[in-house]
Amino acid sequence: MKYPFENDLAALDAEEKDYCLKEFLSNPYEHYQPANMLQFFLSTFGEGITRLYLQPYNEKIWKFDPAFMSTQMVDRIPKPPAEDVIKSANGIPTEGYTHQLYFHYPKAGGFQTLVNAYRDRALAKGQTIQTGVRIQKLEPTADGWRVHTEQGLIEARQIVNCMPLHELFKLLETTDEVRQQLSRLLYNSIYVVMVQVKKDNIGDHIALYLPDKDTIFHRLSRLNFLGENYQLPNGASTLMAEVTFRPGSYLASLPQSQIVDQVIDGLVANKLIERGDIMETTIRHEPYAYVIYDLDHRQNADGVLNYLTSKGIHSAGRFAQFEYLNTDGVVEQTLKLAETINAGGAK
Repeated sequence: MKYPFENDLAALDAEEKDYCLKEFLSNPYEHYQPANMLQFFLSTFGEGITRLYLQPYNEKIWKFDPAFMSTQMVDRIPKPPAEDVIKSANGIPTEGYTHQLYFHYPKAGGFQTLVNAYRDRALAKGQTIQTGVRIQKLEPTADGWRVHTEQGLIEARQIVNCMPLHELFKLLETTDEVRQQLSRLLYNSIYVVMVQVKKDNIGDHIALYLPDKDTIFHRLSRLNFLGENYQLPNGASTLMAEVTFRPGSYLASLPQSQIVDQVIDGLVANKLIERGDIMETTIRHEPYAYVIYDLDHRQNADGVLNYLTSKGIHSAGRFAQFEYLNTDGVVEQTLKLAETINAGGAK
């Protein structure tokens, strides 16, 4: 099916298609004000689309019941026009919500080229960048901060934190109340499994989204789609499977080799590849991947961030602000913060 789900209902079997269409057009939940993510899906899309795709996919990616998640990251999603959903059920192509349909990506070098561009601009303006330096402690002073590192002491007038809040507070003294709020800020980690194969059966697509709980990964990306600089010789493919998990959960306890095996099993079971075509695999673990907007997120995040602000520490970045921000959102908010600091509005 094409993305988003509601714009390709004709790809479903007749029973599922009628279920989605009729429950969308005759939706008993649409006049309720949703108080959580699941209620938002039901009120916006109806029972069919929710039960067949939105609920199982979100349970899979978040590893959290959407009935216990807030509407913060979904309430910006518009209700699809009825005529579009009717057309999609009748096999007439519609585009619907296109915010993820069109995107720009570097022709070569991957995402790192964006980071390098920001670095080069800073260096060209005479800024100093130090990397690979482990911070040991942050100590407030009368006119700023002392940053204790394994390579010596750094004196700073202001600090803008970009590291995950859970890591920052390993370096800071704080109150029991803030520690409790911090402990209640929930997030998922991720395994990224790369699989190189001689050929695949994915077609000309950048990504597939799989709500099926029998498949361990929720998203599969085909990097060949990104252009000639991302393609392997002889028509081989590079696939990237994503597996989220909560720290401390059962899935987190599995050996990484078992995660790779389950990814391969899922690829084969869904007839996306042939097992004999696998050339190489590798796995990477990222401890901080997705902010979970549980029902208490806003209260706990504001408590921690307000405490940092009161101590003169600013925050920039997904896990520093504990918001589900993509790169464009991080850049936008960081520029606003920089303007505020440069104008003397932040102390």
